[in-house]
This record gives sequence, structure tokens and C-alpha cells, in this order.
Amino acid sequence: MALYSLTWLHNAPSPNQMEFFQALAHQPGIRLRVLHCCDDFPTRPFALGNPWLPEPLAFEHVVLPGYHLRLSRSREFYINPVILDLVAHSGLNEVWLLGGHTIPTVQLAMWALTTRRLPWVLVTEPPKILSPLRDRLRDALLLPFKLGARGAILYGSHAKARYFDGFLPPDRIFVTPQYQNLAPLRAIPRPPPNGRPLCFFYAGQLEPYSGVETVVAAFDRLARRHLGLRLELLGHGSERSRLESLLGDHARTRVVFHGAVPREEVPAKFSRGDVFVNANRGQGWGMAINEALAAGMPVIASRAIGAAEELVRDGINGFLLDSPYDEDGFLRSMEFFAQHPDRLPDFVAQARRTSDSITLEAGASELVAILDKLFGGRP
Repeated sequence: MALYSLTWLHNAPSPNQMEFFQALAHQPGIRLRVLHCCDDFPTRPFALGNPWLPEPLAFEHVVLPGYHLRLSRSREFYINPVILDLVAHSGLNEVWLLGGHTIPTVQLAMWALTTRRLPWVLVTEPPKILSPLRDRLRDALLLPFKLGARGAILYGSHAKARYFDGFLPPDRIFVTPQYQNLAPLRAIPRPPPNGRPLCFFYAGQLEPYSGVETVVAAFDRLARRHLGLRLELLGHGSERSRLESLLGDHARTRVVFHGAVPREEVPAKFSRGDVFVNANRGQGWGMAINEALAAGMPVIASRAIGAAEELVRDGINGFLLDSPYDEDGFLRSMEFFAQHPDRLPDFVAQARRTSDSITLEAGASELVAILDKLFGGRP
């Protein structure tokens, strides 16, 4: 008999999330149903591919009928009125996990569950950028959360999660990493450089908000001082032509733009890099940090990325900067590895050790432990 009967309302299926659901469904005492607002998922910026697992799903999966509108590259608008009927027929012992409080369908579910006093938990990322207007809007969207949620699971840093202080007691708010299948990346061999050109690596959007111009500009300056260096970028976006224009003749032949590749090719591309550099200007989590650490790359990033703030230990498995705009700081951190390639194996070992805690199995176990703290085995 299932200890927890879970219904997880999510926006759209992605490879990483589907793999996490599969791991959760394999946990003892878990019966899982996943509801997706749409099956037209936005791909990762550097990994194209089908989200479905090769083996049969261990959980019930339903794509809800409804409507969706893509407002931007990163923002979808979902309306699935059928969610009201599903909540109305929900059992009293069923726990709902709601992902993303800004989605209209999730808002409908939040209010319906709160009105019926059914158990539910919000699963979301802390805000990226705060302003008085956005704070007031979020407060309005989070009103049903304050009135009816049993708890919250927040993907991101503890510092950013403080936004939710005052909505619920602290013992009902849990901050966790985003977990994923890291096995293909952890299997990448990491021989010492041994005189070969050191490769800095980036994976993500090539857009203004990704801060990739900071990475490219820092590398351009670094390449003037050190000849045996490379930079490779995995991903696509509107900024590629402008990024290429930032490179001088001394650096242009040492930079490779890979674009997006099929998902199964991502580990091979990650194996080409020695040091991961990401200057994104605001991410609640940022799963590319997980992947880089699992691949054995030390990470240079700023506190604007939740995963960096939580996982990167300055001078141990990478370098953590205060600002994503600190081009000089990125340059200094990159130059450390250019000057001390003999230190790289120690950083590689620490990066891999960090990834031990963010595997699928660790995540599924932690989620069950959080449910136990919130419900004690009985919703």
C-alpha cells in the first residue's frame, strides 16, 4: 500500500524532470501521478531530444487538454480548465505538488485545493530579480499559498529563498537542489592536461541575460596573455554574431561555437572542457552547474545563479564571484587555471565529490524525507 499518493502538476515534460519522476516513483511507498499542462516542451538551450525515458514509465502520466501561448523564449502561458474537475475528484489523502505559481493552471489548482482544504505543497524557484512592483505581484499570486499550502520546496539558494519568509513558518519551507541524472557526465574520464591546451567551456543560452558576453570578453583578454587556451560554447541564441565580433584576431581561431546538439551528444561535448564558466545574470537554480560539476569541471560563476551559490566552494571546486558583471573577476579566476594547470586535478576531484549529493537517487530520497517532515506519513 502506498504511503503517499502524489499528484504532481507540472508545466511541460523535460528529459531531466521525467527522469526525476521515474526515480521518485521507484521510491518505496510512493504512488505518483504526473499532470502536464502541455506536451510541447521547450528544449534545453544546448540539448535537443525527446524527453521520454527508454523504459516504461513507473508512474501515471497525463497531458491535460487546454491552451498554451509562448510569450517569450523562457515564458509559457498555460490554461487547462480541466484541473478544476480533477481537484474536485481528488481524494482526501492525496498530496498535490504544484510546480510554478505564476502558471494560470497552477493558480486555478492552488485556489481550488485551498478552498477544499486539501493537502498541497508548492514546488518552485525563488525569484530571479526583485523590484517593488514584482514583489506586489508575487505577493498576490502567492496569496493561496499563504492561505492553504502545507509547505514549499524551493529549488535555489537559501539566500534567495528568504523571499518566502513570512508566508509560512520556517519549518515548512525546504530549500533543495534540482536533481538530475548525472551518470553519463560522471562517467567522463578526466586525465590531467599534461601540456595540452586548456579549454574553458560554456553551456547555455547565447542571449543578453545569459551573461555569455562577459565570458567571451574575459577570454579575449586572457588569450592575449596565454597562447595555449581555448574556449568552447554549447548552445544557441540571438547573440552569436555579436559575440563573434567581440573576439580579436588573437582569440578568434581559439573559440568554437557548437550550437545545440542532440541530448545524447552532450556528455561528449562536456568532455572537451576543463573549466566551466557561466556568468548568467539571474537563475533560480541553473542545472548546467550540476552537469559541469558531475563532468569534473571546476566552475567559475557568480551568486546570481542559485546552484553556484549553493554548490561552488570558492577556491575548492571552482571560484564564486559576487556579481555576474564582474568581468575582471572572471578574468582573474580563469587566469588562475591558465597559470596553475597542475592544480586542476584537485579541483576536478572536489567537483566530482560535490556532484555526489545531487544525483536522482539523492533527490528522490530527500523529497520523501520532506514529505515525512510535513505529513509524518499521513496527509
